[in-house]
Amino acid sequence: MTNRKNIITDIKNWKPIIVLDHRECEGDFFVAGEYVTPELINFFLTYGKWVLCVSMSWEVFERYGIDRPTNIDAIEQTHFGQVIDLSHTITTGISASDRSATIKALTNDAYSSTDFLSYEGHVRTLEAHPWWLRSRAGHTEAAVALCELAGCKPVGVIIEILDEAWEIADKVCLEKLAEDHGLQLVTVNELLEKVG
Repeated sequence: MTNRKNIITDIKNWKPIIVLDHRECEGDFFVAGEYVTPELINFFLTYGKWVLCVSMSWEVFERYGIDRPTNIDAIEQTHFGQVIDLSHTITTGISASDRSATIKALTNDAYSSTDFLSYEGHVRTLEAHPWWLRSRAGHTEAAVALCELAGCKPVGVIIEILDEAWEIADKVCLEKLAEDHGLQLVTVNELLEKVG
């Protein structure tokens, strides 16, 4: 089992973690939103290759006036929210620095609903189920649970990991990726035992 203390240390040292969900047979990179950087966004997009998302509690949606999800995946029950951008201090919103700035603002109490644009944005939002891993054992909930584990705001950045053939990376591929980059790999089931 992955060491809880090491997970917290890595999160606070701005290191990504790979989260494996056996339910979907899929791995995601994770980093706490308050520790995201343009360099980490670039790393996620380079090695994750799929859709960059920010997973949040419903309270974060409410605080910043972001419409809560109505687009719910019928199979996996993933709650897709609005796609947003920070309304100022960014350029087009698509760059790694712009997306990093938008995500970090979601962890900063100095910002309010007037600071975000909620149409034609570049940061996709996901709403974690209210009881997190106890109600849905998915990557969305795992991201918020990891934030709680490290004492961070309930805003986590995740991206699905694809292999070199742009197929869903299997466990062997994820373990090699973790080894190559010195990252921890934790399963959703392990997190459920720790923070449920």
